[in-house]
Amino acid sequence: MNLSERLQEFYFEHRKASLIVLSVVVVAGLVWFIKFYGRVNKDISYQGERIVIDFGAHHIVAQAAFETRESFLINNGFQTKHGYYYFYAIHMDRVRELKKQYGDFMRCDNPGAPTAKASVIMLVLFPENPQVDAKVRKMLRLRLNSPVIELKAAKLYILEHTYNKKVFSTFDPSMPETYFLVNDAYVIDEHYK
Repeated sequence: MNLSERLQEFYFEHRKASLIVLSVVVVAGLVWFIKFYGRVNKDISYQGERIVIDFGAHHIVAQAAFETRESFLINNGFQTKHGYYYFYAIHMDRVRELKKQYGDFMRCDNPGAPTAKASVIMLVLFPENPQVDAKVRKMLRLRLNSPVIELKAAKLYILEHTYNKKVFSTFDPSMPETYFLVNDAYVIDEHYK
């Protein structure tokens, strides 16, 4: 076997190995892409002026209000197995009132703490696309740091909400829920002081 034949054999062996590695990388990338981008918003559809959201066994029909920008102080939150989010929050307008009246109202021994607790609402967030979902997930990771967030979203007025085809009541009946179809989301401050 002469040098030319050895070089050709070497080239073809390495080319074959490179193609195998490249194929594995492409397949892994596609699996990741489908897992990450394929699970969000595939169950949100528009029927005229109504928005229909199907997440797992949940079926929601809502009327969207105009798009708004609102800021909240997050106290805690979680993601459901169906891909939407619940956050315990206080609207920033209320936060400013509480701070003006009580100072550090977030301390348990502060006289404003019970008033602040009574001001907490439940945000139910449906990310409109995968990029927004990634931003909301970041907010979720920061939830115990009391971040301040801003949502660019359409407030949803729920017309119908069923779970396993039965009427669904609120997650926490003692707390008002506000539903949003989120177009964009920002962390304004990672730790409110």
